[in-house]
Amino acid sequence: MMVSRVLVTTILAIVIAAYFNAYFNESVREVRTVLGKAYKSKPYEFRVSEDGALVRFEVYGMMPDNTWKSVEFEVFDPNEQYLFTLSRELWTETGRDSEGFWRESQGNLDFEIRLAEAGIYSVVLHESNGPHSYAPSKKKDFRFKVTELRGDAAAFLVLLFILVPIALLCGVIVFKHIEMHNKYGSSEDSYDLDFKPVGWLLALYSVALIFAYFLAQNDSDADIDYHRKAAYKKHLAVDRHMREHSLSSAGYRTRSGVGGK
Repeated sequence: MMVSRVLVTTILAIVIAAYFNAYFNESVREVRTVLGKAYKSKPYEFRVSEDGALVRFEVYGMMPDNTWKSVEFEVFDPNEQYLFTLSRELWTETGRDSEGFWRESQGNLDFEIRLAEAGIYSVVLHESNGPHSYAPSKKKDFRFKVTELRGDAAAFLVLLFILVPIALLCGVIVFKHIEMHNKYGSSEDSYDLDFKPVGWLLALYSVALIFAYFLAQNDSDADIDYHRKAAYKKHLAVDRHMREHSLSSAGYRTRSGVGGK
């Protein structure tokens, strides 16, 4: 049965794609999360080892009920020149309606972006707090870290979105075939199933996997237009006035806070 062979070939490709998706999503070095309050008065520094490397900004925080905190990360390159700003609002809301009590929250930020130049980058943190509970036990700070990834796993993720439905469809067909055989077939008949990979399909998947691997490792060191990226990336912004100053220049002034929810 041809469908069973397609199923086996596709599952093999899924296993390989899942492995490399996990591999390229890993950090090149161990980085610990740090408390945001520890970097209110000094920049947070992180190292990028290669030009064009992909880095991930991660923020973790859970606010007390009916409170919010606005957070901004201003990123400066190894030459202390401003690049862009990442922002996020951490909040928790509660209430009661006809269906009873409800709670909604937003506490995590996971943002990936390429940095054109290797070196030590600096992050200046700004935050502002909304209404909060005055009980000390309910006051919570957020944690964050910046990690350099092994590569861009986006192409492998796309492959998985394509391959998994194909495997599921083939699996359903094979299951129905076995079910029909058990219901109507003779006990002396053997299953018409063949689990050898399909040669031409295996070659096609191999080409797609190799191409995805190339894309994952393609660290472009070309200049990056962050202003253009900010037009379609939700949490990214570029302050034109900030681009006129460096981290150590007299014109750079740390702001007291940012807008909130």
